[in-house]
Parts: sequence; structure tokens; C-alpha cells
Amino acid sequence: MLKIFERGVDSVITGIGIFLAYLASLALFLVSYAENRRMLDTLSNSELFFKVFFTLILIYLGKMLIQLFISSVFKVRQFGQLFLLNTLSTSNLAGLVLIFFNLLYIYVPTAESAMLIGDFALIVLLVTIVFRLLKDVLMGLSVQGYPFLYLFIYLCALEILPFLVVFKLYLNTWFN
Repeated sequence: MLKIFERGVDSVITGIGIFLAYLASLALFLVSYAENRRMLDTLSNSELFFKVFFTLILIYLGKMLIQLFISSVFKVRQFGQLFLLNTLSTSNLAGLVLIFFNLLYIYVPTAESAMLIGDFALIVLLVTIVFRLLKDVLMGLSVQGYPFLYLFIYLCALEILPFLVVFKLYLNTWFN
């Protein structure tokens, strides 16, 4: 973990700032998307934004701590940090793209074009997630002597399961 700080404190602070911008962009997009699709019955979107934003912070922080713990248990701490760096870098890239989509999504004049932009933004987010998962799998498979049980636990517990839970909540909440 200290190797990250070898690049300098400024680059670490910049990376954290961009990651927080990603989380804020994602929270703004999720709240705006749910509002446009009339999935919400709330009057205070700013309160909902902060709830979603801090929930995303807690989810990613928990995910990172669990990932570092699992990697230390399997004695592949370096790979755990590499997976964590991959998650942060792809999330940062997705956040920069999502800022652009948020501007288009919020300020577009017609509802039909806003929904089209929202759907396209969701597709871009899903593509970045799939890209990150494929990159993690390829990184794990490219190393000899790599514990595949760690890769399996990492993918199932920290990457795939959260999306299945969110998808199940989505189906139960808005299609009942």
C-alpha cells in the first residue's frame, strides 16, 4: 500500500478526488435517472443525493477493506492492491465520462432524448464494469502459481454478488 505513496502525495490526493467525483457523478446520475423514470416518490432530491452518495462511499470503502483482507489471507497482497488499483482507475475513467453524460442528461430539453441519454449512460457504465471484470480475470490468469480460489472469491463476493443484489432490489422495488 505504501508503493502508492511513492508516486507522491499529490497524485494520491488527485486520484482520491477523481474517485469522489466519480461517486458524486454516479449518485447524481442514479437520482436523476430514477426521477426521470418516475421511480421515486420523494420531494427532496438533494437529501436523496447525499444518501446515495454516502451509501456509495460506504459500499466502496467496505469493498476495498474486504478485498485487502482477503488478499492478505491468501498472501497475495500485491495482487489485491493491483485489483484495487484497477477498480479505482476504471471507476475514475467512468466518472469522467459520467460527468459529461450528467450534463447532457440533466440539461437536455426533451424527455425522450433524456431517456435515450440515460440508457446510453447505463450501457457505458455496464461496459466499464465488464471491462474491469475481464481485466481482473486476465490479470489473475496470467500469473503462474496464482491462487484461483482468491480470484473466484474476489469475483463472486466483491464484483458479481453486489450487482445481483442491486438487480434483485431493482426488480422487487419497481416491478411489483
